[in-house]
Amino acid sequence: MSKRNAKNVHVNADDRVTLDGRHHCYVDEFKQGIVLESDDGGPRGVFALTWVDVEDHLRTSRLVIDKGYYAQSAAGTPAKTSSMEQVSRPAKFRPLAVDGTSLEKATPRSLEVRPMDVLEMDDHKLDIRRVGLNLGFWNRLHPEVQARFENARFVWATVAMDACTRALCALHLTKSTPSVSSVIATLAMAVREKGAENVMPSGRPDAVYFDVAAPYVSSKFRETVVRLTGKPPVPYTQRPHFRGRVERMFRAISSGRLPQADVVGDNILLAENYNPTKHSQLTHQELLDLLALLIVGCYQNTPHRGLALETPLQRWQQLSQQCEGVAPPLSKDEYRTLFGVKMLGRVYANGISVAGIEYRSAQIAELHKAGHRVDADVLLNEWDISVISFRDPRDGRWYNAPAVEEWLENVTLAEWMLAIRQIISRDGRFDCADRLAVTAALHHLKRAVATL
Repeated sequence: MSKRNAKNVHVNADDRVTLDGRHHCYVDEFKQGIVLESDDGGPRGVFALTWVDVEDHLRTSRLVIDKGYYAQSAAGTPAKTSSMEQVSRPAKFRPLAVDGTSLEKATPRSLEVRPMDVLEMDDHKLDIRRVGLNLGFWNRLHPEVQARFENARFVWATVAMDACTRALCALHLTKSTPSVSSVIATLAMAVREKGAENVMPSGRPDAVYFDVAAPYVSSKFRETVVRLTGKPPVPYTQRPHFRGRVERMFRAISSGRLPQADVVGDNILLAENYNPTKHSQLTHQELLDLLALLIVGCYQNTPHRGLALETPLQRWQQLSQQCEGVAPPLSKDEYRTLFGVKMLGRVYANGISVAGIEYRSAQIAELHKAGHRVDADVLLNEWDISVISFRDPRDGRWYNAPAVEEWLENVTLAEWMLAIRQIISRDGRFDCADRLAVTAALHHLKRAVATL
């Protein structure tokens, strides 16, 4: 088919297309026509129309193009929208079916077609109480928790969303405005294997799209994304049709547009699980981390109009099992290399000591023999402290060293520090060799605190 038949039809990125009572954004043009994607918050649809189809739709008033909609030009008003008949009788004006093969060929690569093709990142200021009421869990929070949140109601949320399934892979809440460290922490949460995998999926993104704000354009964030994906992050200014998804999610959880979902009842912030005596020592950031799990749990399990009334979690589970699946999350070694806590460690005869834990290896022993009082760069995976990486200053290469205590596998740094604090407050001293005491303290913490 030739473009000649529709020479009077011109669609560009500033146009808003109304088809069958729904709004769509122009994505790209292929040789025989155009590709459209819904952008009105309703059931999501990506489909192609040939130039002849566009001309036929225009002739029957089934497709209307509002020129300059996104540009918001002051000259004149937008063109007419669809009629009431189009809205009330959508079946009559259903878009023409497009063969799956031809659509796949026509769809540009910039459109996400698999989970984790594109990871979108953005942030927004939230009213905790309003979000809790809209999602249906505020009245189930313990009164002490409500009081603490009332004193600090507004927080900043940084999210990482899978563009294909709308699933939240990470949600990081902070009292202060997002910083480079909080944005990188959100990215790290999205790509690591999480204990909340049944609520918050994980994977390795092919590309990262971001909001043009100071933390995202920093050299540190850019370098981290390049090391993770092999390519620099893409600002929304280059792909404006992606930005609306995250913004719609923020509007939905803040405006009450989402139906209230059932709250999973194991979060300790809920009245039936909260113990003021045990949990009053939780820091404000720990409270925010637990609140993030509640928000994600509600959002992920709520039917989404853009997903044909499937929930983001259902769509993720369905698509992540198809075709090639999703690239797995970073391994513990990869995560430690990319997102590990960096520190300087002193090499002793017994190894390297970090937070009261001894790490030993043959390489460390050789390094100590080569020179006393040697310092080495150390990387620690705060989500699994059973192994560290250290850089041998003699050759500049990184090596791993396991902890002497083998039972520390999958123990987080936060859990370890809390266990030490608990033992010292009870016994007045701490002995790392007392395995039973440390194990009991860690077991108590794992039951009392749900961590991300």
